[in-house]
Amino acid sequence: MIPLRTERLRLRPFTEADAPFVLAGHQSEGLRRFIPSQVLDDPSEVPARIERFQRFDDDPVLGVVAVERLADGAPVGLVMLQPIPPSEGVDRADIEIGWRGHPEHAGRGYITEAAATVLDHALATLPRVLAVTHPDNVASQAVCRRIGMADRGLTDDYYDEPGVRLFVIDSHPEIK
Repeated sequence: MIPLRTERLRLRPFTEADAPFVLAGHQSEGLRRFIPSQVLDDPSEVPARIERFQRFDDDPVLGVVAVERLADGAPVGLVMLQPIPPSEGVDRADIEIGWRGHPEHAGRGYITEAAATVLDHALATLPRVLAVTHPDNVASQAVCRRIGMADRGLTDDYYDEPGVRLFVIDSHPEIK
């Protein structure tokens, strides 16, 4: 994904220098509660995670970007735009937007601002983008709503997880 900017934030590719931030962000209580498969307890796993984040660095639309404040360069989260794995037996090829905010920087609107920027960039090319959340993750659901995504209820269609909450936005909603 090309680097993007907002008034307060820079969205950029991850580098090896981001290792301490990646480790801290992937040990948060929120991640443990809502996406335990993404928790990193072993620091030796961080380089592989950063490599995974870098796999779309040359793609003009897809990517996983570090979100940092312009004022001081402090990393505050990440936003991803990538193919979402369908559940077994589901024949779909969808693109998902997702995010992880560092708890230290929560409540300041950084993730909403970054996600809205990535979503605008994506919808210039893609016909539709979706997000899925754990049914109890009201903070992520609030971000979905603030960036204009419609709540489509619970689905079993992604990640082989039963009952995740699905949010969708179409680039041309007037076309059915």
